[in-house]
Amino acid sequence: MVQAMIRRLQNRYHASVAEIGENDVYQRAEIGFALVANSGRLVNAVLDKMIDTAEELQLAEIIDSEIEIIHL
Repeated sequence: MVQAMIRRLQNRYHASVAEIGENDVYQRAEIGFALVANSGRLVNAVLDKMIDTAEELQLAEIIDSEIEIIHL
């Protein structure tokens, strides 16, 4: 189920998506998304859409989300 969600998000948004935590906890997963763009506003919009899509897939219940944008 986790891998199906990861593949769908990668294919739809051409972003890096991976399981990054909670690997040893039954029926829990922590998924991370990474994007690079020249606009923080664009990154924020795409990340919001990715979270919405993950919820719409109904493969899992999203109980928390966090977005961090790093400007270099």
